[in-house]
Amino acid sequence: MDQPWIKYSFLGVLYAVAFNCLWVVSAQLELIPNVVSWYLPAGLRICVFLFSPIRSWPYLFVIDRIAFLLFFHSGGWLSSPVFYPESLIWYVTHFVLYPFSFIFLIWQYRKRFGTHVLTSINNACALLVLFIVTSITNATLFVGRRALDDPHVAINLIQNITNMALGDLVGIFFIFPLVLLTQKLLFHFDEQSVAAAGQCTVVWLFLLSGYFFLTIFHDGYDQYVKLVALLPAVFYTFKYGVIGAMCSVFFVCAMTYMVALLTQGPTVENQIYMIAISICLFLIAGAEFNKRQFSTHTPN
Repeated sequence: MDQPWIKYSFLGVLYAVAFNCLWVVSAQLELIPNVVSWYLPAGLRICVFLFSPIRSWPYLFVIDRIAFLLFFHSGGWLSSPVFYPESLIWYVTHFVLYPFSFIFLIWQYRKRFGTHVLTSINNACALLVLFIVTSITNATLFVGRRALDDPHVAINLIQNITNMALGDLVGIFFIFPLVLLTQKLLFHFDEQSVAAAGQCTVVWLFLLSGYFFLTIFHDGYDQYVKLVALLPAVFYTFKYGVIGAMCSVFFVCAMTYMVALLTQGPTVENQIYMIAISICLFLIAGAEFNKRQFSTHTPN
């Protein structure tokens, strides 16, 4: 007998564990001065709800919130008064406003495009709007809640919301390409796709290695590397479409993190660079896919 609740419950447990593990990793990354802040759970969250069956959403939500309480309650593994102040507004934010606003935004995208992403310029634009709106919404809710308890957060409210939204976007643009690339290679496995991903990866690893060795002798190459990185990013996006774009977005994010780590570059500048390049590549990938589909179906 088919019992989907078992499968969805297991998916919810995996999601909750992975989400909180990524939270721990992100928290450690944020402790490094002047390094790009990657809120990796934001990328996992949006991927899971974009591609999982809608019937699994209640299981994902309930199990994730239970895990959140277990981890962050007083005495829990990740307990902190900043994240668990045990106030009414905290419960309303984390269990009503945040989940329902996020699910509503994902549902609006799924209602129009289903699970299709980067298959046309229209859903590429819609996907980017989804990324931006969810990031701003989450940042506004969480920072707004903290501003009610902490006057220091309230003083720089807009700046704090912007910083958190940027961190969310960076996390999305790092995780989403990996998930989409893995999905394409697993479900549409063919020699051309594997060759494209392999070629992109080899070239990008070569560039990253070259930059690393350059910084051993001199630390002023970060701006040049960021500029040069545009060439392979755009080239592979035009040549291989979505696969080339996803490889390029991932390695641009990795390269920018390396730049920040090795040169102590400004966090906001690196975040904006990563986000701007990722948005451009997403749009190009969507337009290229749309163009190729049109060419394929156009009679001679």
